[in-house]
Amino acid sequence: MNGGEINEGAKIGGIINDAESKNLAIAVKEVQEILDQLSNTYPIHKTTDKMIVAGKAIEKI
Repeated sequence: MNGGEINEGAKIGGIINDAESKNLAIAVKEVQEILDQLSNTYPIHKTTDKMIVAGKAIEKI
């Protein structure tokens, strides 16, 4: 980059990576919220309960 212009072959991956990180953080938060809701609906006491909650989470995602 030179004076506000992007030169041929310039790499701006840092900007893209930052945006991807923010999107990933939002997705992680949304998945955690889904898991929290499901664990309230389907109490987890055994491995089979975890499997049920995981299945329901996959359906919502």
